[in-house]
Amino acid sequence: MAVIPEFRGFGYGNLLMDYTEMRLEEQGVKLIELSIVAKFEKLQRFYERLGYIPKDKKSFPSLPFEVLFKTIMLIRIWGLFSAMPTQ
Repeated sequence: MAVIPEFRGFGYGNLLMDYTEMRLEEQGVKLIELSIVAKFEKLQRFYERLGYIPKDKKSFPSLPFEVLFKTIMLIRIWGLFSAMPTQ
């Protein structure tokens, strides 16, 4: 999933993630793990603002970059959807 460069900064990434997390939570998903190119610091900060916590960084022989894995726990409090960083 990605927002093309000319549409970044308008909140579309937040909308996509809100919708995705809501749909996954509706299907019973409790934990999301995603991966990004580790050197994309701006993207790392975006996910951290959403509550995603860095979990692991790996290199793969078939990829010319390191991959950073991030996780978040999906929870429901008093009937309201929320996402909570994992420890």
